Amino acid sequence: MASIKFPEGTTYRVPITLNNEAGTPIDLNGAQVKFAVYPVGSSFKGVVIPFLYKTLGSGIILVDALTGGIRIEFSPSETIDKAGTYDWEMELDEANGDIWQAGTGKLIISPARRLDASD
Repeated sequence: MASIKFPEGTTYRVPITLNNEAGTPIDLNGAQVKFAVYPVGSSFKGVVIPFLYKTLGSGIILVDALTGGIRIEFSPSETIDKAGTYDWEMELDEANGDIWQAGTGKLIISPARRLDASD
């Protein structure tokens, strides 16, 4: 999958369609989707605490179960003062018990000025 890029401290929504190897949308009825963001260079062994973690109903919106449509949502508070490049991974746990790595890529949070009125 492609990189996800947006300015820190902003609302950002990423629409994604999950497809199988043949390019056919995956039916997400009864499935769970997990999305995690890690600092670049984090270990691939043992327990690694993600910088961000989202699941269906908590940061991942199910748009259309039959066509594999989801939307990952980032709130301003999750990325404020977090400019940098991170690794992301998405996991699909299907209703039949199969578990797949549904995607990987880079999350690029670019620096941005905050235009709030606080002193």
